[in-house]
Amino acid sequence: MIPTKLIATLIVPGLGAAFIFALLLVWLERKLTALIQHRYGPLRVSPLEGILQPIADFIKLLISEIIIPEESIKILFILLPVVFNIVVLLCIAYIPATSTLYIARSSISLIIVLFLLLLASTIVAIIGWSATDKFTYVGAVREVLQSLSYEIPLIIVFASIAIICKSFDIYSIVLYQKNIPIALLDPPAFIVFFICSLMATSRFPFEVPEAETEIVFGPYTEYSGILFALSFLGIYLKIYVYSLLASCLFLGGWFGPLSSLEPLQLFWTYLKAGIYAIVMVLTRAAYPRLRIDQVLKIGLGKLTILAICALVIAIVVRIFIPR
Repeated sequence: MIPTKLIATLIVPGLGAAFIFALLLVWLERKLTALIQHRYGPLRVSPLEGILQPIADFIKLLISEIIIPEESIKILFILLPVVFNIVVLLCIAYIPATSTLYIARSSISLIIVLFLLLLASTIVAIIGWSATDKFTYVGAVREVLQSLSYEIPLIIVFASIAIICKSFDIYSIVLYQKNIPIALLDPPAFIVFFICSLMATSRFPFEVPEAETEIVFGPYTEYSGILFALSFLGIYLKIYVYSLLASCLFLGGWFGPLSSLEPLQLFWTYLKAGIYAIVMVLTRAAYPRLRIDQVLKIGLGKLTILAICALVIAIVVRIFIPR
């Protein structure tokens, strides 16, 4: 038999599921956004509503020429997109897909994942700096500012979850939600996490670092070929990680009807993560992009206050609803 750890690493929730999730999400984003905006979206690549369009785009980028700016810090410019993807993928190691399907388990897995997510944002800022271009500089500065605006609320929310569940182990946090998900116990924490997810992945209305109409593609403006493909892929891998975290930390993970069967455990985990991801990407069709000063006011002001309210609720839940 194939070892469970190997399946978890190579198939689900690891590399295979991550890349398939990212490709499908790109296609779904295009099709659903087009539907909302009364357009067709991808049609021509494959007979199934252009479902192979993301793969065609990826192949096109693979065979495109890689152009490295002369004044860039070449080692960082080339290696950082790879490092960015590795750091994001490492988060998956500590997120369980089912009660038996996970790569690693740690008593502080929540802290490890938080550290890796914040490190990924730092790498994006360095990517913009390494290109030594004024547009990428602007994107890098915006990435730093936007990161600062959501990091404090995100840390407070993670602390709230740990207080409610009395654990920093993501696996134990899922087990705590067997009867009721944390999203119902502490709704403000879930709202803050969702908004932080949008900020961390630069989804609308927080697509401030990239800002295609202003600075082309933010920190990634100078990238081409496979390096651009890796940078673009890293963004969707972050959506995958945040969606899995939402499923496990707030929506009960693998618990659902007939969740005693492991295939159904996998179904419930990914159904919740998939719905969460679709809502994230559909904000593109519903909201205009904010300015960086508006993002800072939301993150350091209203979002932080809401996160503190979530922390107070977590303490109350811990005192009056012990488990």
